[in-house]
Amino acid sequence: MPKKLRNVRLLPSGARQAMPRIKGKLVKPKTFPKGTPDSEILAWIEEQQRNHGDHETEGDSLAADVAAYLAKPAVQRKATRAQIATHLGLWLDRLGRDRTSRSVSTSELNDVMHAWLNDGLASETVRKRCTSLQSFFEKHCPTLKNPFHKSDKPKLPKVLEARGVDYVLIERVLATMAALSRCKRNAAALGKIVCRIMAYTGIPPATLNKIAESDLVLLGASPSVRVPARDKGEGVEARTLPLSADALNAFRDFDRANGYGCVSVKSASASWRRACRLLGGAARRVRFYDLRHSYLTETYRVTKDLATVGRLGLHAEGSTMTARYARAANHEVDTAAVNALSAALAARRAAAQASETVVPFASVESA
Repeated sequence: MPKKLRNVRLLPSGARQAMPRIKGKLVKPKTFPKGTPDSEILAWIEEQQRNHGDHETEGDSLAADVAAYLAKPAVQRKATRAQIATHLGLWLDRLGRDRTSRSVSTSELNDVMHAWLNDGLASETVRKRCTSLQSFFEKHCPTLKNPFHKSDKPKLPKVLEARGVDYVLIERVLATMAALSRCKRNAAALGKIVCRIMAYTGIPPATLNKIAESDLVLLGASPSVRVPARDKGEGVEARTLPLSADALNAFRDFDRANGYGCVSVKSASASWRRACRLLGGAARRVRFYDLRHSYLTETYRVTKDLATVGRLGLHAEGSTMTARYARAANHEVDTAAVNALSAALAARRAAAQASETVVPFASVESA
């Protein structure tokens, strides 16, 4: 039986049909007679990839291939480019930088993933690292067999961790953060402002960095911010979000500090962690990105409407991610719903009993 090749299927006649997918689209298939060498089929697939501008020659090392991948315009445009680069750097540290991309095996990936899990990393964190490397192989090395195929990629837990934090604690941490920059004399600390914006709007720092001065309406009765389209996940169109009083004050400070295009996720995260360590106690367990989770959790707690949470959270319509963000408020929302139903039924029973005991007016007169 002929060797099974990627993007090639075996026909009942014994012939093989090559159907490469290039840039997400299938190229016109080509059928090769029975007995055609694998090298000839692979050569045709590589020719199609060159013709369609999707072929990447393997570099001298895995590190060189990763660098070339990160330099691609499509990756450069991603809001999560810094995170992707960090994840790929972690893989390079574990797998080795000087080896070729072709030499990476599934068993090696499994060993690295198991080591991270044994070190106490959450399965969600390991999966995010896997996604970055998996996309690298799929998009930069399409002619190589992806080593993530049939790997032991960790599954998400059935019960996801609730990451909503009480706003009393969040505001204590914010109050602990330095008001002035440690680098620029008499300048407002942009890291603290970024944390305040995320706490009161849920806008991620990478998205905040794309907001321009013209996107803000800070005067008038209806302050708002226009958030540009996001390409994360399924992608989300640009949206205009209303601003609460707390969010308005944070954005006014952001405008005065001229923070447009100057937001550093790494710097803001470091400022938050530093304040959490200074405060100590329960604050030590609060992560930077918990600010976004907490905002969406509180929104769900107040509105009891996941669609509203999704719109404010910049999620695509019907995204399952919304429920994950709001999970910390599920018990309270469910309890409120049960209590409201109980109260409504009690009122209905009382009304029914009252109508049964009322004596008709006509029978009173006849008596």
